[in-house]
Amino acid sequence: MINNGSTTSIRKALIYAIMSVATITLVISITISTYIDMQEQRSMVMERVKTFAELTAFDAQTSVMMDDSNTEEDRLKAFRAEYSIKNVHVYKKDDNQVRFFASYNAPNTPPVSHEHKITQIPQYKKGVLTSDFYEYITDIPHQDDVIGYVYIRASLENINNYVQRKIIIDVALSLAILILAYAIARLFHYHVGEPINKLSHLLQNVAKNRNYKVQAPDSKITELNLLTTSINTMLQRTEKHIERHESDKREIEALNHSLEEKVSQRTDALREANQELLSTLERMHQYQSQIVESEKMASLGQMVAGVAHEVNTPLGLGITASTLMRDRLMEIHAAFESKSLTSQQLGRF
Repeated sequence: MINNGSTTSIRKALIYAIMSVATITLVISITISTYIDMQEQRSMVMERVKTFAELTAFDAQTSVMMDDSNTEEDRLKAFRAEYSIKNVHVYKKDDNQVRFFASYNAPNTPPVSHEHKITQIPQYKKGVLTSDFYEYITDIPHQDDVIGYVYIRASLENINNYVQRKIIIDVALSLAILILAYAIARLFHYHVGEPINKLSHLLQNVAKNRNYKVQAPDSKITELNLLTTSINTMLQRTEKHIERHESDKREIEALNHSLEEKVSQRTDALREANQELLSTLERMHQYQSQIVESEKMASLGQMVAGVAHEVNTPLGLGITASTLMRDRLMEIHAAFESKSLTSQQLGRF
């Protein structure tokens, strides 16, 4: 088996996947929800501050026109009922000069320097938002002129506390959801992962022991039942294939044994035939030697007969001549002995 890198179990993979998806989803949803909620709360505070500033500017018209700062400061004390409003300044504009007119500071809240605010009026008209405060300045109109300004500094402590409480609640809820997701993952693993593990162990056992007669158990999940049915079918076909293979193997062994016997018999027969051929060849060599000897003797006889024939003729002539000479000598000798030899007879001889 080829192992490419590290491996993990189905249970770990399922838990990791479910917990990862749940965590990512919760983090994204909480982040988006908290951001949207914070923006809405800040928008509400900004709108409230702008509303308070406009109302204060409307109420301060008479006091500014009458230059009655005491009455305006008494009116500004009404902001005690609004916990988020920490500082309120009213500025009066005289001949393009802006001066401090009246103010309100919430209990246990230090005053704010009005000189800096006066120099930054255009900036604060747009609203300045920090992490803890929202500062806003609006005009005090009178007919078509601007006779002063109202500065309000509101605290975002309530919003921050609300966001902190919300984050704590969201984190607690997220933990509860993650615990529930973990329990669901374990339950899912019990119903899905365990049957898959059983199938895995079954296949490992089959691969190790080559026991193809085992059958995978059924499951309550349709897909796993289809997989189980396919595995059981594969095991049955494998078992039949192995049985057929064993049968074919036995037939092949029997055929090989029969073939070996036939080859052995044919080899013995061939060996005997070779031996007979060798014996026949040896006899043929013997016959050939005898034939050669016979041919040699026949040739010699023919040669001797020819030689004898060639020799007999002159010998016969010689014998005949010698016999004739002997007879003639005997006649001459007899005539000589008898003294009857004539000169004519001797001349003929």
